Amino acid sequence: MGERQGQEWTKCLQKALLIFLLLPVSVILCQAREQLVNPELIQAFKELAGNGQLEQRLGSHSTFNVNRRTSGGLTWWDTHGANGWKLQVNIISGWWRILDRNNMRAARGTTEEQLRNLLEDRPTSVFSNYFDRGYRFSKTPTANATGKTVILIHGWGVRAYSMQELAKALAEQGFDAFNYDYHSSERSIASHVNIFLEHYRKLVQQLPPDEKLHILTHSMGGLILRGALASMTSDECQRISSIVMLGPPNKGSRLAYLGEIPGVRDWNLSLGT
Repeated sequence: MGERQGQEWTKCLQKALLIFLLLPVSVILCQAREQLVNPELIQAFKELAGNGQLEQRLGSHSTFNVNRRTSGGLTWWDTHGANGWKLQVNIISGWWRILDRNNMRAARGTTEEQLRNLLEDRPTSVFSNYFDRGYRFSKTPTANATGKTVILIHGWGVRAYSMQELAKALAEQGFDAFNYDYHSSERSIASHVNIFLEHYRKLVQQLPPDEKLHILTHSMGGLILRGALASMTSDECQRISSIVMLGPPNKGSRLAYLGEIPGVRDWNLSLGT
């Protein structure tokens, strides 16, 4: 009997020692994770949650999230709440998630860059961008207000994320960069032209009337711009200071002949001759 009690006491001491060792580690991890979460992103999250724009933002940006109920992140999560919403960062992996007022996971990601893109209204990642609604501009503002604006239009088969590095580089050079996102395959080029021109005119109305515009396109984006220019007024054209087209298929493309293959045109309306 005494030997059995001794074994039980040994097990209890081992468990107590394990808890004693792990508790400081978890505290250190929590403190380290708090330091890694950018306070600017936390503030941006709280502002969006507070003014009611967060739900709309989550609805227009994919994060490969599957909505599911959680326990609210009672352990292993660094939590920042606002207006019933929660931004949580895992203290072990560094992955983040956003929970709604019912503790349903509404968004998720693995890097701080993805979180920044989401909160600042840009495509979250190269893959998730393909599931975004599109037909909109995302802004990468410059830190130096120079009164210069550049518009970027991507090409066929990709989305706005493909031009995001260019947008960031131009922002560093003093340009407010507006990156246009659209589903390149789900409409004809003529339809793309009309939709772009509608969004372009709305954007221009928000800019100072004397501000000159610069436009950078890639591939099919150049065709969309050419179509839009043909429908612009003289005043609208004069607002454009410069245009740079990267690889525009001005004389057509062999890729377009894929549209003549039976069935291809049904799922890729932008191809055709």
